[in-house]
Amino acid sequence: MSQQPYYAVIDIGSNTIRLVIYKMNAYHVLFEEQNLKYTARLRSYLDKDNTINKEGINQILTTLHLFQTVTRSYELSSINVIATAAIRQAKNRDEIVKMVEKETDYHMTVLSEKEEAYYGYLSVIQSTNLEEGYTIDIGGGSTEITYMENRKIKHYHSFPFGALTLQQEFIHNDKPTTLELEKLNKFVCDQFREIPWIKKRNLRVVGIGGSARNLSQIHQKQCQYPLSGIHHYEFPSEEILGVINQLKEHPLSSRKKVEGLSKERADIIIPAIQAIFSFTHYVKAPSFLMCRKGLREGYIYETLISNQVTDRFPNITEKNIEALSVKYNINNMRIASLKKTAFLLAEQFNSAGYLTLTGWQNFLQQAAQLNYLGDHIESESVSQHTFYILSNTALNGMNHKNRIILALLASFKNKSTFKDFVSPYVTWFTDHELEQFEKLGAILKFSYFLNTTNRNVVDQVKLMNSKHENKFTLKVMCHKDFVFEKEKCEKHVKHLERAYGIEIELDFQNI
Repeated sequence: MSQQPYYAVIDIGSNTIRLVIYKMNAYHVLFEEQNLKYTARLRSYLDKDNTINKEGINQILTTLHLFQTVTRSYELSSINVIATAAIRQAKNRDEIVKMVEKETDYHMTVLSEKEEAYYGYLSVIQSTNLEEGYTIDIGGGSTEITYMENRKIKHYHSFPFGALTLQQEFIHNDKPTTLELEKLNKFVCDQFREIPWIKKRNLRVVGIGGSARNLSQIHQKQCQYPLSGIHHYEFPSEEILGVINQLKEHPLSSRKKVEGLSKERADIIIPAIQAIFSFTHYVKAPSFLMCRKGLREGYIYETLISNQVTDRFPNITEKNIEALSVKYNINNMRIASLKKTAFLLAEQFNSAGYLTLTGWQNFLQQAAQLNYLGDHIESESVSQHTFYILSNTALNGMNHKNRIILALLASFKNKSTFKDFVSPYVTWFTDHELEQFEKLGAILKFSYFLNTTNRNVVDQVKLMNSKHENKFTLKVMCHKDFVFEKEKCEKHVKHLERAYGIEIELDFQNI
């Protein structure tokens, strides 16, 4: 067993019951060890008097007994069982809680509407860059919406409808009709109008939960998205309608085969996505942002982590970059020296008018922190490994475009490799941006060789223009012997020259 602590969360929802076992590292970053689910559809076992019937209770107990065989195989620091709308709304909830405690290893906590909304918000704030906007989590039997401002929750509301209830109430045909969807849209919009803070704000909407996840996956398949992962995936909210139009043309049998859609959710996905679209349209959201973290992560953060940190709302990206550097055993002393040299060099080119990209300092800082992390796997293919790892790692707080920028800079080898790496994403950037990324990447690569022996030999650098317009002298002032640094830099200065379109003469000196 790993020395890292394990934590289990069992989430009993209206649609699914899910067990997730997490590991947590020294940076309080959670990693999934196990993610198991059973589609129980508890909402369908709720009788007219709001009692979960005997069959529904048996579903709960049977599923928990299955999970119990897994949780008993781990040395868990804690096991948390949380229940949401289906059990919260049940008249016999207390009886169910007692039965679970009597017949299983677990104690069940039934979350209030406020807690469910708050934990969802907390997962968003701890994993995305959203400053102001709405969150929406459509479960099986309820829909939680929050509004945040300056990363702080301002309002929340839990609506007593979800994917299952909307399906049961409005969709009566295998292929939903236009009239059915119009009635569903009117219903949910009427509900939104009852809440005065839900109004047109022209702000992003963040989606949480399984319905939002399937929506994002289907949209990625529709547009042949080149990047893996849905966390922090963002697209124009009006394009949600295209997903609805695609799905409603399929009967259930073929809808189950739609790429990106899980079979278990195929029968209830259309009302869920329609409700999401109705909300984004109602508040005039310019885009829809997917957050892969949700209720469980928010709950575990609040109950297990928040009392161990002094800053509840840290720089999420910076925190995760640090965690990634630890994971790949990056030498902090080498990185500190690399950052120092890279910024000395970059400031010279900036003063000469070559760096014109807004925010280049931030891009260079992040890329230097993770420069050539692929060396942890194999030094011979360090550039390829670095790009693959960073382009396929979901960094909390970082959107997909910035993730590719980070991967391009940290992996920079030469112009040819740069073009190969960026080719699937070339439409994401302007020609000017691509030119600037190459310049920054070349600075980082050259700085790497200015630190060849990892002895921090460089004290100052100075870029001096000669009498010829495109010829420069790069004066490198060192306070230690620089034989190996000079040898490597003379070999690789050509990449710096090609990126900037100039000739560079190196002048190493001792001070």
